[in-house]
Formats: sequence, C-alpha cells, structure tokens
Amino acid sequence: MKPRSFFLLVLFNFLLTAGCIGQLRVGGRTSPLLNDLLSKRTSSDTVHVFLTVRDLSILKNDKKIQIISEYKSTHTALIKIPVSRFSALLDKNEIVFADVYRVPKEEVTTGSLDITLNKISASHNVFSAINGDSINVSIKEQRFDSTDIDIRGRVFESGVGSGVQSSHAAIVATNLAGAGNTSPSATGVAWGANLTSSDYATLLPDADNIYRQHKISIQNHSYGTGIENYYGADAASYDMSVWKNPTLVHVFSSGNSGNSGPVTGTYTGITGLANLTGSFKMAKNIITAGATDSFNVVAALSSKGPAFDGRIKPELVAFGEDGSSGAAALVSGTAALIQQTYKTNYKELPTAGLVKAILLNSADDIGEKYVDYGSGYGSLNALSAVNTVKENRFFESSVTQGEIKAFPIIVPPGITQLKITVAWMDTAATPNSAKVLVNDIDGLLHLPVTNETWQPWGLSIYPNKDSLSKQAVRKTDSLNSIEQITLEHPQAGNYVVQIKGRTIQTSTSQGFAIAYQLDTVNSFRWTYPNSQNVLTASNKNVIRWQTNIAGTGAIQYSTNGTQWQTISSSVNLGTLYFKWDVPDTITAAFLRMNFTSLPPVISDNFVISKPLSINVGFNCRDSFLLHWNKSKTNQYQVYRLGLKYLEPLQIPGDTFSIFQKAQHPHLFYSVAPVINGKPGLRSYTINYTNQGAGCYVKTFYALLQNLNNAFLSTELGTLYNVSEVTFQKITALGIQNLKTISDPSSTNLNYLDLQLTQGNNLYRLQIKLSDGSILFSDTDIVYYFPARPVLIYPNPAKQNEPVNIIAQDPGVYSIKIFDISGRLIHQHLLSNIAQQKWTKRLPAGLYFVNVFGEAGKLFTQKLIVY
Repeated sequence: MKPRSFFLLVLFNFLLTAGCIGQLRVGGRTSPLLNDLLSKRTSSDTVHVFLTVRDLSILKNDKKIQIISEYKSTHTALIKIPVSRFSALLDKNEIVFADVYRVPKEEVTTGSLDITLNKISASHNVFSAINGDSINVSIKEQRFDSTDIDIRGRVFESGVGSGVQSSHAAIVATNLAGAGNTSPSATGVAWGANLTSSDYATLLPDADNIYRQHKISIQNHSYGTGIENYYGADAASYDMSVWKNPTLVHVFSSGNSGNSGPVTGTYTGITGLANLTGSFKMAKNIITAGATDSFNVVAALSSKGPAFDGRIKPELVAFGEDGSSGAAALVSGTAALIQQTYKTNYKELPTAGLVKAILLNSADDIGEKYVDYGSGYGSLNALSAVNTVKENRFFESSVTQGEIKAFPIIVPPGITQLKITVAWMDTAATPNSAKVLVNDIDGLLHLPVTNETWQPWGLSIYPNKDSLSKQAVRKTDSLNSIEQITLEHPQAGNYVVQIKGRTIQTSTSQGFAIAYQLDTVNSFRWTYPNSQNVLTASNKNVIRWQTNIAGTGAIQYSTNGTQWQTISSSVNLGTLYFKWDVPDTITAAFLRMNFTSLPPVISDNFVISKPLSINVGFNCRDSFLLHWNKSKTNQYQVYRLGLKYLEPLQIPGDTFSIFQKAQHPHLFYSVAPVINGKPGLRSYTINYTNQGAGCYVKTFYALLQNLNNAFLSTELGTLYNVSEVTFQKITALGIQNLKTISDPSSTNLNYLDLQLTQGNNLYRLQIKLSDGSILFSDTDIVYYFPARPVLIYPNPAKQNEPVNIIAQDPGVYSIKIFDISGRLIHQHLLSNIAQQKWTKRLPAGLYFVNVFGEAGKLFTQKLIVY
C-alpha cells in the first residue's frame, strides 16, 4: 500500500472512532449528509452511497461493491459498500462525488383537486381538442392502480415500474390525466395522455433508452427526502437527463417543509426559506412546482427557495391545498397540453427549454411583484400557456461565445404589459459545485427608437431573511438558466429581444427558447364557469375571472340572457373570484360583470343542477334495470364507459331504463339531467354488478329477535312491474305463505314471525311480476332453541346420511357420543352454529349423546341410527 493511502486509511479510522468523521472533507467530494452518516457507523458496517466516478468500470471490477442502480450518462451509481472499503475508494482520483442514499417519501395525503384556479377548465373549454392526446407521461414513484377507470385504456408498461401500489400515485395520476369517468371531479389536466409507472427507489433518472424507447416526454416526481441544500449527484443526473433527451420535461414537487429551514449550506438557520426537500430539486433543467390554495395564496407548508446557490426556486406554483405533489401533477399535465399543441402544429415535440419558457412566461404573477422565492415566476395558467403556442409567440435559436442575436417583437397600442422569458437547458455541472450554471447567456429588451434597454428581474441572494424577501430588481443574472423581463405599459413600437452568449464553455453553441406575451389594457374574461361546466344548486360555488381592470364591479346572473338578478353590487375585481351562493334551481344560466365605465362582459351559457344518484333496480340473468332520483327535467342522458371514456348511450324521458345484457355488455354507467339541451351534474359512475342487487331482491335476511320470534326484512331494487310480494316459510309440510303485499308502495318490507319451531326455520321471498312470472330470493335461516342450547336432528337418523347439530353459542359446547355398551365413539367441539356429523361409521343402533358446556355436562340425548 502506498504511504499516502495508508495514512488516509489510518486517519479515516481514527476520525471514525473519535466520532468526528462528520468534519472530514476529501477534496469537497463528500456531501454533508454522507459525512453525518459515516460519523454514526463503524468500519464493519455497510452503507448505501451515490458515487459519481470518471469511469464506472472501477466499481464493476471491485468485488466488495454491490451496484444497485446506475445512470450511465453522468457515471453515477447507487452502491452498497463496506465503510472500511469506502475510505480506500475515496483516495482514488476517479471519484468525483459521494453522497448518501436517502429514502424517498410521498408528499401528499389526500386527493383535493381544483382545475378552475389555474385556468385548466378554461383551456379545456376554449381548446377542447387539446387534452394531452398521444403524449406519454411517466409517474415516478410507487405504482398507480392501472385498473382505475379514470385512466382506462391509456396505461402502458415501461418495464421500470415499482412493484408496490399506492393511493398517492393514484391521486397524482388522476390530477395529471384523469378522464373524469368516475365523476366530473376526477377530471385531470391531460385527460388524453398515456401513463406509465417508474420506480423512484433509487432517486436517479431512468436510463436514457427508457425515455426514448417508450417516447416518454414528461416525467412527474411528487416526492422528496429531507431539506438538502447542495447540488448532488442526483441533481447533476437529472440535468444530464434533459441534456441527453432535449424534449424530456422533468417536473418535481417543491416539498411540504415550508415552515422549516436548512441546517447546512449558505442559508443555514433561515426559517421559512431554502427548504426544498431533496438535492435533486436543485437541478436547473427541471421545473420545481410549489403549492397554493384555491385563491392563489402560496401555502405555508409549500417548500420555498432559493436554491443552495441563490437560484430562483420553485419556478412555478399551482393548486395544491393538500401539498405540492398535486401542484406538480397539474404542471406536468399542462406541459402535456403544450406538447400536444406544438406537435399538432409542427409534427414534432417541442424542446424542454421551450416548454419551460412558455409555462413560466404564461404564469400569473402572485405574491411579491415579478419574481420571488415563494411563487417563483408565478401561478400556472394553462389557458395562456396553450394560447402562447397557438399564437406562435415564441422563438428558438442558439448563440456562440460572445455572439448576439436579435428577435423582433411588435408592440401595438393599448398594451398594459409586455412579458418575455428566456430559458435554456444547460449541461450538468460537477456534483457539489458551489455554482451550477455552466453556459450563461444574457437577455436584454431594447427599444431602438429611444435606445432604452431593460434587464431581467433578479433577487437578492444574500443569506439574510430580510434580504431574501426584498422585491426583485433589474440586473445582470449569472446564476439562473431562466431570465424574465417585463415592461409595464410599454409604448407602441418595434422592440428587440437581444440574446448574448456570455459564457459558453462546453460546446460551440448554446440553444435557448424565448416566449413572450402582450396583455391588452382593460381585458376581462370569465374563466369559470364556462359552457362545459355545471354549478351545484343550493351550494356555495366559486366563480372566477381574469382581468387587469382595477376597482369594483357588479355581478349578475340570468336564466334567459335578458332579465338579470344581482348577485353582488360591488366586488373587488382584483380578487379574481367570488363565492356565490347558487340558488336552489335547475336551469341554464349566464353571468354578467358590470363595470363603472366599460361595457359589461357576459359569460358562456352554463348549467345549474343538483347531483343525481344512480342505482340498480334488478340484475337478472338476461337484463338489468338502472334508476335514479327525479330532477326538474323531462330528459336524462345515460352514459356507458367505453374503451377510454364515458359515451352517451340514450336519453330516456323517465327515471329508469332497462338494458338487455346481450345488447349492453358494458359494466359501468352514469346519468345526468338534460337542461336546455345541455347535460347537468352527472352522477357517480357505478359498476352495476357490484351494487349488491340481485334479480329484484337487493337484500333479504331473517334474524332471531327476543329469543322467540323471527324478524324478516327485504329491500327490493325496484318496484317496476312488481305486483305482489310474499314472505314464505319452508316447512316439512311444504311452503307456508306468511304475508302477501299486493302492489307494494315501498321497496323496504318487513314481517315478524311469532310461530317458530324448534331447530331451523327457513324463509324466502316470493316476487310476482305483472306478466305473471315468479321470482324467489335466496333462503335464510333462523335457529330456535326454546329449551336446550344444542339441537341434534333428524332423530332417528338414516345410516350414511348426515346428522345436523346446532349450537346456540359457537365454541361453548361440545359433544361425546357413546354406544350402548358405554364405549366412546366420537367427541367434537361445536365451533360453529351449525355443523354436520356423518353416520357412515355408525352401525344401526342406539347411541347416547352427552352435551357439555362450560360448567360441565348439561344433558344426555338418545340418538337412533337405522
């Protein structure tokens, strides 16, 4: 062994024994988390470590190292290694960075979903054909339920999914791509996208060929570890994943540790900031999504920036009252809408840089003006994002070192804001770098006619809470791979966006994307409800709009477009929402916003209704009947679930419909009232075979009551065609009709039998239909013990046939059978209410059955076998 290697090994073991390995640094090649872990381990322990090396072969050739997973593009592997071997490995110049493995954790517990806040439902309405169709999305965590009818027909296998299924993954899948088949509230963003699962156990990207082979262009990551403020091997790997796959968009949740603070790094001790949950979220080529409530207020628990080196994180926020997991899913879904729109126009997928530029540029500014460390570049706006692609408001190009390129933007009169975002996908930095931006470009807005220029917005990175909370200022940005420039009330003219290659280090040129937006003065748009939405009658509903008009307005509604009723005479337009107590009515309606000095704006025609409940009347051999509660309408739309989506089936004029199974093999059905030709609030979708309904009889049971009578009860699925219902008792003398109800008026019927016989009492229900056909329920039994707790019958018993033994209390009594000479033939614990004893081995003759209880022998009964 070389003297230097021997010295390092001795030093490592000394520090380990002394408990101060946490202070060890080998060329800045170990993370703080790894140092802390090693301080708690002995030399004989094994640890799981991320290693970035210059050549993966040095790991594969070492028999003491077990490689669990690897990402070849950054020469990074997750390995299992003895602590003693790790110290020697650190001495090799091939080691670039070492980090501890952390267990990923899901970052949401409930499934709250609101697609109205981020203009997702508005985008669905305006661009009805844009639903993520043909876009392949991977959900990296545990496996979602592939049989969920909300993603029916749109699931594919990529071969890297987890073997563990979780409800969290199902929630994320629904938020991202739910079709709303179970109910309208399960409609996600990209309800036409295809989904697959990828295991998040190793915290590394999937192999590049997985994304390419399965044409995966978006991967959602709604999980975290702990607050980690450094650029880890996993962060570098995700940056490289996008660098190697230019159309791949990675979206991460920011985390749910917004009230905490980091314990390592530049921002140590600053509570409420710099608390992203995972070093992988420090990557620059990803999108990190924070969470807001339903009114665009950043959630207190939503993890915030800055990144460890001062970069702006999260880049975007979206609805996520239950955590940032849901917010990430909404961003991923909107990315799919952008990709589909672009692919439709240009026959190929957009670059990840363009998708990022469009998402951030179209976002609504919330929180501190311009950019901030809580909301990043703003709150997701799906309608504006898709519209950016539709209107071709973007550029893509590349620059070399020192090169300047110019892109013209014509600003017409009457614009209240010009917003421009530049984004580029940078090559991965070395893990544990102090600054991760490698290729730096500068954006500048220029108005040649006045020679004015405007720089991008930037934030303070000084490690002080007050400094980090200051409003953004215009300045040169040499940290972020995103630059945003806004100009309030720009004068009309021909502007130029200048892009300069400031520092291009790793290639001859650096690609970039520009998205821009022109907001007109005095704009107003209703975003919810729209023509596809239904408000719930007699409930508080949130209505929404988008505007840059200041002051107040008056909201009215109308059912015919001519007569208007005032909802509120004065609302603050800047709140962008109003909580409306919708009246108890079933109707189509309009909303109108009245202004002081501007023309009013009327909404789309939408529907107000109450929810329906669909039930199964009967499920017979050849047919089934569905029925629902009556609404104030004379038409209903019945839906069935097809290969992917609910499909309109028929429009009956009554509250029931009968289906022949031969013509209707589908299992799932739903119904909605039809109001002025538009569907109202749809019922939950049911599988009619799982509702407990038989052929007219939903339930029938008989119970011993007061130890001396039988209570019989039934619930019919429907009264349709039922002319007569009879409670019957099956006796040794035949069928006894106990009670007959002609033309019953209720589906719930009861009867009390006071004439019980000792032993078993059998009952059934007879249903007579209008056409004369007869149906029967299953039989039910009541055991009656008037004198003894154990009954044995028949007696005499026929040889080779069973004897029935009924016990009042299972597990309390036992029997012993003796022949006439006193020899014990059989003994048995009566563990059930009813059991059988076969007489095959009992010759014909007389036997004595002794019955025992907890207090000993209770009685003896003769048993004759013939």
